[in-house]
Amino acid sequence: MKKTNYCCAFCGIGFDEAEFTIDHIVPRAKGGSNKDENLLAACRPCNTSKNSADIEIFKWRLGFNNSWLKGKIPFHSYRKCVELGLFECQIPEYKFYYETIGLELNA
Repeated sequence: MKKTNYCCAFCGIGFDEAEFTIDHIVPRAKGGSNKDENLLAACRPCNTSKNSADIEIFKWRLGFNNSWLKGKIPFHSYRKCVELGLFECQIPEYKFYYETIGLELNA
């Protein structure tokens, strides 16, 4: 919690306002450890939304869920189309709270 000034690493809400959880930067499902450098404090909604995604996929998902494309095509199809260059990415660039405070992640 000290790493992120007692705020959620993703949205920045203070833990006096929200329930805090521990997020794995590299999810345990993908081989991540329980070492301090792989852990971040996160509010329950952010941690639940991130689930077992890595941080870049989490950013894509948040942008996609807030875009006009949600409900029109599946998320994985959208990512594949962008990767293949079939259309440009319409997802806004997100900055998580930890990025705004200059925290470097070294999982």
